[in-house]
Amino acid sequence: MQHTILLVEDEKGLQQIIKLSLENAGYKVLTADDGKAGLDIALAGGVDLIVSDVMMPIMDGFAFYKEIRAYRKTVNIPIIILTARDKMQDTFDVVGAEGFIPKPFEENKLLAMIERLIQLKNKKDEAQQNRMRLESLLGDQEDDA
Repeated sequence: MQHTILLVEDEKGLQQIIKLSLENAGYKVLTADDGKAGLDIALAGGVDLIVSDVMMPIMDGFAFYKEIRAYRKTVNIPIIILTARDKMQDTFDVVGAEGFIPKPFEENKLLAMIERLIQLKNKKDEAQQNRMRLESLLGDQEDDA
């Protein structure tokens, strides 16, 4: 199954480099130039993971992160933060970002983090589905009693 990554990055050159790298690794990549456009794409559904810059026009990475976490539909999407401001890691660690990579970064580190977070998300999704099946089965048993 091909996973979909939403890349939110306002610097077009860097956006294209990252997009090409992710596509070469087998991912489908959706792009947005700012947090507002990224939020709209994420809310449309089908996004497995988000890679986001922090310093962007219209809606910056902090506001974008808060918005993504505010919607039930997007709250469980893993987010990797990319930023040239290395000291921001503590801020995102406090709010719970799943990954943080300071710019400039090595492509293999980003790809490894993405793969690890997608595997973790798949396991969480599978556990949630199993929990829902179990609750359904238990509910059916109670109805029979």
